[in-house]
Amino acid sequence: MKSISAESELEILTGHARDVVIVVNRDGEITYISPAGRAYGATVESMRGQPLTHLLHPDDRARADANTARMLRGAPPAPYFERQYRCRTESGDWAWLEGHTSPVRDDQGVITSIVCVLRDVTEQREQADLFEAAFQEAATGIALMSPDGRIVRANSAMCEMLGHSAEVARTLTPKQLVHPDDLNLDMELGRRLAKGEIDNYSIEKRHVRSDGAVVPTLTKVAAIRSPDGSPKYYLIQLHDLTEQHAAMAALEKSEERYRLVAENTSDIILTVDLNGRITFINTTATRSGHRMRDLLGGSPMQAVHPDDAEMVWKSFKRLHDGEACDRIRWRGLNKATGEWVWVESAPTLLRDPETNAPTGFLDVVRDIHQQVVHDEELATARAEAEQAAAAKAQFLANMSHEIRTPLTAILGFTGLLSEAQELGDAARTYVDRISKAGSALLAIVNDVLDLSKLEAGKIDIRPRATDIDALAEETLELFGFDARAKGLGLTFERDPDAPTTVLLDPDRLRQILINLVGNAVKFTERGGVHLAISEGEQPNTLRFAVTDTGPGLDEAQRQRLFQRFSQVDGSNTRRHGGTGLGLAICRGLAEAMGGDVGVDSTPDVGSTFHVTLPAKEVQASPAVASDELSYPTLDDVRVLVVDDNSANREIAGGILVALNAEVTEAETGDQALDLLSIQPVDVVLLDLKMAGVDGREVLLRLRQTPGPNQDVPVVAFTAETETELTDGFDGIVGKPFTPRQLATAIYNAIHQLGSNAGGAANAA
Repeated sequence: MKSISAESELEILTGHARDVVIVVNRDGEITYISPAGRAYGATVESMRGQPLTHLLHPDDRARADANTARMLRGAPPAPYFERQYRCRTESGDWAWLEGHTSPVRDDQGVITSIVCVLRDVTEQREQADLFEAAFQEAATGIALMSPDGRIVRANSAMCEMLGHSAEVARTLTPKQLVHPDDLNLDMELGRRLAKGEIDNYSIEKRHVRSDGAVVPTLTKVAAIRSPDGSPKYYLIQLHDLTEQHAAMAALEKSEERYRLVAENTSDIILTVDLNGRITFINTTATRSGHRMRDLLGGSPMQAVHPDDAEMVWKSFKRLHDGEACDRIRWRGLNKATGEWVWVESAPTLLRDPETNAPTGFLDVVRDIHQQVVHDEELATARAEAEQAAAAKAQFLANMSHEIRTPLTAILGFTGLLSEAQELGDAARTYVDRISKAGSALLAIVNDVLDLSKLEAGKIDIRPRATDIDALAEETLELFGFDARAKGLGLTFERDPDAPTTVLLDPDRLRQILINLVGNAVKFTERGGVHLAISEGEQPNTLRFAVTDTGPGLDEAQRQRLFQRFSQVDGSNTRRHGGTGLGLAICRGLAEAMGGDVGVDSTPDVGSTFHVTLPAKEVQASPAVASDELSYPTLDDVRVLVVDDNSANREIAGGILVALNAEVTEAETGDQALDLLSIQPVDVVLLDLKMAGVDGREVLLRLRQTPGPNQDVPVVAFTAETETELTDGFDGIVGKPFTPRQLATAIYNAIHQLGSNAGGAANAA
């Protein structure tokens, strides 16, 4: 064998090589370094006789010595990654060089020297380091397996997933790691991969942890091939699907729950795409005779009544265009019965979660046919009730007119008769009894009418300055005769701290007190009745309390108070009359005035009925004291009395003549207009309800026709339930009436004192 010590020949071979070629003798001393060694500061002159390890990083020298000894023993070379060493470059950095050693033997086979070729693998090493880092730090389990099924390497994620250490993992086979039922799942795929028919495959398999727990995984397998194409290694990746399976199970459970709800709800739930095709509908739709195969993929408009189709279509279009869409009602076809039934929709727009673009509609359709039918029946019943209420109001108006007309005559003539000087005592007694009976009948009529107004919410409250002392004393005077006849005391007391003049409706307060005092006098046989006025618990309120020494009331009796047509003694043999409306009216009036009413009572001791009302203190005004004045003066006042009832004309005329007025009468509206066209008067007392031309028409024609009385004051004369001042009139007198009411209304109209004065006169 030719000796390689001929340096000239060696330099020819190595002079242009990029790899560093180093020759060392058996003692490990460098005898030759190729020119490429200069990149690492090594030349033959500087390194001759130096050990090879002198070029290497101190941490790599022991491994290099071990590999040299291994070769000298004739053992197989170490793996490539154990034959990589660091050498310092001329720049001072460390570069990775991979060594390939070969022994040089003499003719007897004895190793005389060693040739070491070092190749720069820094770039490959960096890539390998990156791969190693990615391999070890990957969240996915990764393993390198040999064709015979041995695990060569396994990263930490794989070890953690299966519960084995890296050392133990290298001793295991797929049979020990894969669930027995899944071992053969990928047998065919593995065969095709080994033959090169496919490059990789993925499959879901179950693996078994060291503690026996089953781990569902997505297993991906790829082949790393040798130059001949045969598999050298298999790269295996395991993705743990435990959380994904749990989420899918939860989703399936949720979907099942919602599907269960959807399939068992009475509402029809459906989704429709933008082309108007049904993409989902629950089985509730089949209850109305529709078939699922006919509905899915079809248009929902096929079940919409033709008259409602355009409205439904426009609602969905508005929703698609971004406008709000309220619930819509339409008629849907019930195929089972062939009928159109009312349903209600609540459509919403579905959007793509990523792009927010409209994708379709979700609609919930509810059967509301019975509700619509009920609403229609309710509307019909309401209309009938309103008609009945109107009929009732008309009946009450007619009843009021028909009853008040004769009562006007009864009370009017008894009033005139009672003033006759030649009337004897017995006759005067009879007249007084007739007057009281008429007044009682009038009170009953007023109670019924007031209750009707309260139920209809038509009670007007007109607060004005009121002297409460005068009003209380006037009320008690009304019952003075009855109280004296029974030997009862009738007293009044006002707390000195309570104001004397307050703002409230005196007419309604008087009505309440008349009811309460009247009941107290009626049901008390001994002792007395006391009216007390004091400040209420709240600011600007007054408390009116009527206390009696009557029989008192137990709990059951108190429960029946303040109810319509209810009396404590409701038997046929009860001693006291009445409609049972008084206390109910008191409560209604008190509440209408913003107050309340109540009772405190003890059996065999007595009762106290109390009313609390808002009553702000005000300064006294002339209007408060006007009721105390004498009759207004009507000397030489020309009055035209127009009424189709002769008794009413006679009574009104008699009162007015007694007050020195000049009276002219007319029986009809036409007669009144004829007289007014030629005969000047100072005031007209005009009945509202007359046959032929009524009072309102007379007033209208009078104001429109030029003449001597075109602007004359006109006072309404009426027995209707609504005794409020009618538009265009200058005052009002309700039937029946008192002389003072008539005189005050006429006086106020002539002197243009307005509706307030007229209203006050009417209520006096």
